Amino acid sequence: MLLEAARSDRLVAEEKLPGGKDADALAYLARRAATRKILASCGKLFLNRRIAMYYSGPFDVQPILEAGIKLGTGVLPGMNGMGVTTVDGFSLIVPAHSSKKKAAEQFVAFVGQPKNQARLTATFPASYTALKYEQFNTPYLHPFVVQLGRAENMPNHPKWNELERILFENIQSAVLGKKTPAQAMADANVQMNGGL
Repeated sequence: MLLEAARSDRLVAEEKLPGGKDADALAYLARRAATRKILASCGKLFLNRRIAMYYSGPFDVQPILEAGIKLGTGVLPGMNGMGVTTVDGFSLIVPAHSSKKKAAEQFVAFVGQPKNQARLTATFPASYTALKYEQFNTPYLHPFVVQLGRAENMPNHPKWNELERILFENIQSAVLGKKTPAQAMADANVQMNGGL
């Protein structure tokens, strides 16, 4: 099962890491990869028509359309209207002791320009200004633009990735009918509080 594969991959990756700051960064990436695998497994269930909907991002729109599936997108529902989601993505990092620091900073400045984001990204830009470009103004992407009005940064907690993985595993168990929604959330609560 994909969840087991994700869990195993994460543990193997973390066990093979050397000590030090680089190990912390690699462990973070391993945990993120496990979460992404869980989300990807939901996408596969959707593509195979085993589930009718799932929570994802603009990066999944094109592959779903290419698979010939009729698609609708919408904002994340909340208790009294649109829900709150988190924003994340990839970062460009220039190491403090890089021998090519100036060139790296120039590259970051180049890809940060809205016109270059529009030219270089296949899914969704990193800035509001780049959203004005035509390829981002589609009915499929519009809800993601609207959702940005109720988006917050990922929690700044050292165990956030582990907590997120627990949440997604339990949501997936409920979606697959392996647990009731109430049991999945109760299990998530116990597991998350145990990890803090």
